[in-house]
Amino acid sequence: MFSKLKQRFLEEVKGPVFPIPTPFKENGDVDYDGLRRYVGFLLEQGAKTIMVTVGTSRFNILTVEEMQEVNRVVANSVGKSGIVIVTTPTTGSTFQAKEFARHAAADGADGILLVFPERYYSDEQVFRYFEDVASSCPIGILAHLAPIPAGRAGLGPRIQYSPDLLRQIFEIENVVGIKEESLDSGLSYQYSRLCAGFGVVIGGAGGMRDFLTKYQWGQQSYLVG
Repeated sequence: MFSKLKQRFLEEVKGPVFPIPTPFKENGDVDYDGLRRYVGFLLEQGAKTIMVTVGTSRFNILTVEEMQEVNRVVANSVGKSGIVIVTTPTTGSTFQAKEFARHAAADGADGILLVFPERYYSDEQVFRYFEDVASSCPIGILAHLAPIPAGRAGLGPRIQYSPDLLRQIFEIENVVGIKEESLDSGLSYQYSRLCAGFGVVIGGAGGMRDFLTKYQWGQQSYLVG
């Protein structure tokens, strides 16, 4: 289904997307004041789309409360000055992901990057996860397309999102795009062609050089280094 929300992301999320590195104090606490200053600096320099990511934002070493506060501070700091996309962690239950999505909506985020936190057992399982979380909030959902660890023998070590599964996920009304990190050029091409003109594709690796190729495939934005 094509929605006004998807149209907004297609029109406004273009070119560089700036990931947020979480700053720390010497004692190991998150430096939220430094985080606000950095976001302010990006906006002053003309950044239009700002994203919290599980990797650059170091969610692997934050508590759940710190993750939610980083999301909140970034969303509040951007406000109406640009598009802000926050994220869910790489682990946790569907209920926790819903809570992250609800918090993101309440904090004023435009979208949330949804990371599938489980092992892969079936496309149906993955689709239901996206459907459940998307139904819990009114903001844009972006699927984090990275390989998923297999949940049973015989499937191989990691499972990629199939184009058919991605088509299903895009049928969810408030799914507006993807962050593409398959690390597979063939799949990247298929994802980009499938989403072109229908959802935002943010390249997750390779920077400008990679983007110059994938722009021709329909990819309209990329995560800067």
